[in-house]
Amino acid sequence: MEEKIKVLEQMVQLSGLSLQEVVDCWLAQEKVSVTASKQECKTENVEQAVLSINQDFPSEDIRSRTKLHWYAFEGKKFAPNHDAYPNCQGVVGWINPDPNAPEGDRVYIVLPEQKFLMYSKEYCITGADNLYDGRANTKRLLEFGKQHNVEFPAAEFAHNYCKNGVKQGEAFLPAREQLVRVCEHLEELRKSLKKINGKFAGWLWSSSEYSDDSAWYVYANNGIMIYHYKHTYDYYISCFLAY
Repeated sequence: MEEKIKVLEQMVQLSGLSLQEVVDCWLAQEKVSVTASKQECKTENVEQAVLSINQDFPSEDIRSRTKLHWYAFEGKKFAPNHDAYPNCQGVVGWINPDPNAPEGDRVYIVLPEQKFLMYSKEYCITGADNLYDGRANTKRLLEFGKQHNVEFPAAEFAHNYCKNGVKQGEAFLPAREQLVRVCEHLEELRKSLKKINGKFAGWLWSSSEYSDDSAWYVYANNGIMIYHYKHTYDYYISCFLAY
């Protein structure tokens, strides 16, 4: 971020142009993403504009290109406005503050659609008991289901989610602690989701298994965690992406 701001400020000083004019030039040369145009640059907000510059200054850490409750778009693009790019996929629900966090556990994207589904159609031990990695749990549930001819409606829906550029297998049923983390800033998350006709509410299945007959679910209003029968009750599910 510091490097991006420094380069942009130098361009403004050396050229004698305004911030808007510099960014317009970069847009014309396709060297800056479109969100660094009118809505952000007309306020002369250097930091805001720089957050969108990602072609000339690629970053391995996706956290440098987004903020909590911004919108996520196809191609790992981010912006504070839901209509900044085509194919808005969801809302940034959590950003890992750990500078050493591995890829895949740095940013969680909450997808807008919720479904009311059962965890599984049978009682069984699958090994999908990770409390922090919903992607691994979802994969394990699908593998177990294929091997033993068992249906896991919640995990299957998440795996098959294909909207707004999300490809099959990218979305997953979040683990227990991933849901809890997103609940930390619930009011702001819901405001952002509402703008894209999304919701995050009710009792939500996690992908984290508790026993042969139970799995963890989380109450979205406060992050309370309880385990309940997999095969008896339907609860809401909310699919995630993670980078």
